[in-house]
Amino acid sequence: MRQIFNIRPQISNILVTGGTGFVGAYIIKELVQQGFSVRAIKRSTARLPEFIEPAIFDKVDWVEGDILDVIALEDAMQGIDAVIHSAAIVSFSKKKEAICTM
Repeated sequence: MRQIFNIRPQISNILVTGGTGFVGAYIIKELVQQGFSVRAIKRSTARLPEFIEPAIFDKVDWVEGDILDVIALEDAMQGIDAVIHSAAIVSFSKKKEAICTM
């Protein structure tokens, strides 16, 4: 398998934000397949995407929280060597878009 992420060998524990989103899920898939230890933050209301095999997500240390919660982030980062931030607010609603740009 071709290595997509060229990360220094001393990095083994990676936290991914936005892991239930489209981009984040594929980042998790690549990291798990390359043998990294992956932790990911997900909101309590988030569902795991169906386009990634469940066996991949079974290897992830899921932490319930929100990236806007500083305490939850601090807890999630314990023992982590690197963070890949892929969380974002995505909406096709004009009302939500207005809130996000304030």
